[in-house]
Amino acid sequence: MAKLPKIDAAAMEIRAMHSEGRYDEALTRLLAHLEAGTASPEVQAIAADLLRPKESDGKRGPKTKKPFKWLEIGGEYDVLIDEGVSDTEARLILAEKHPREKRTIDTILAYYKRAMDMYRQIEAETLANN
Repeated sequence: MAKLPKIDAAAMEIRAMHSEGRYDEALTRLLAHLEAGTASPEVQAIAADLLRPKESDGKRGPKTKKPFKWLEIGGEYDVLIDEGVSDTEARLILAEKHPREKRTIDTILAYYKRAMDMYRQIEAETLANN
């Protein structure tokens, strides 16, 4: 019969505390093993994981999300402009139709224009490659 791998009870206990949200307790137990000199390689690996700085993309806060109904509102804007409505009037009409402030409509339209520019660029590159 094959030998079972050795189970490090201290490491399991520290990981369990950490995963349960008992960070202070886990850190205290981890430090006790390190200071006593009885830390196994697995416990030392846990300490290294906790001390290693987290890699980040440099952005803080919540991830940005797409504006509310950006494709629908952008399409309506294009239709209004094609019908001869001025830019300012089109934005006011959209602000009334969709219960959003004018500034929010401006943000949505800016997002829409960037997306459409990217789409057109990709489309042009695809056609050029074929």
